[in-house]
Amino acid sequence: MQNTDRETARKEVVGKIDGKPYYYIDSSIIIILQRLDEYIAAGSTEEELIAFMTKNNRMNEAGAKDLLKKYHLNQKGELIFCITPTVYRETMLDARIKVTRDFVRNNCRLAMPNMNLAQFANLVKTIAIEFEEAKSKNGHKGLAPEIKKETGVDDNLEDRTILAEAVAFSLIGKKNVRFLTCGRSKSKVRENDNEVISLGKKYRQCQVNYGRSFPELRRGEDVVSVFMHSNHNDFGDSTRDSKDVREVSFKVKQIIEKILNGKSKLNILTPDEVEKGGF
Repeated sequence: MQNTDRETARKEVVGKIDGKPYYYIDSSIIIILQRLDEYIAAGSTEEELIAFMTKNNRMNEAGAKDLLKKYHLNQKGELIFCITPTVYRETMLDARIKVTRDFVRNNCRLAMPNMNLAQFANLVKTIAIEFEEAKSKNGHKGLAPEIKKETGVDDNLEDRTILAEAVAFSLIGKKNVRFLTCGRSKSKVRENDNEVISLGKKYRQCQVNYGRSFPELRRGEDVVSVFMHSNHNDFGDSTRDSKDVREVSFKVKQIIEKILNGKSKLNILTPDEVEKGGF
């Protein structure tokens, strides 16, 4: 694909808020971007930033350059990074790491449903169940349940929930989503904390729709969202050498298309895939 074609492909899959392109990002991307803040403050060169992002095959050089470009656009206020409630909880409530919290407050918007929380929670948990099938034939877990013997906790539950939230937001449409500033004031942070905690309680209380039915929504225009991540093993990556990782990527895309059923569009992209124009 030539550069001009690649740019066209990106424009087709990136939605806008307030006239600006936006991306849902997960905790792994936030940690990378937050480290860029630290390296830049310490005087690192562009080459050193690229070296950090490509270390241990985290992403390829083209993907790293693309993510760095998006970082700079975000810093200029020309591109918006959005996070789902579960990503907010991971970074702002659970981790309690100051530099991560500062990055989220200063650079991200929290997406919250503008509808009944119990209804939204039911939708998210129903979608999350679908993603239990995102695994490879060779047994690579992907997003399938993976219970840790030491803790008895499903290690993939949060990843499924994050992805289900992004799909749910795409399904219900931007008119039914509030994009909140994460805020520097303590009162704003407390307000966001309380909303996310309240939704988390609904997740635990909701009656999941095992019939796998999804709302029949009628909107004037499709909603287009892109979710960036660097978690190749769980979410998959169509550009990786691993056959299992590519198969997980295909399964994730297949499940999303089934759920959205032409009602809206959502591409799940790694930095590498964004550079290559997506699926």
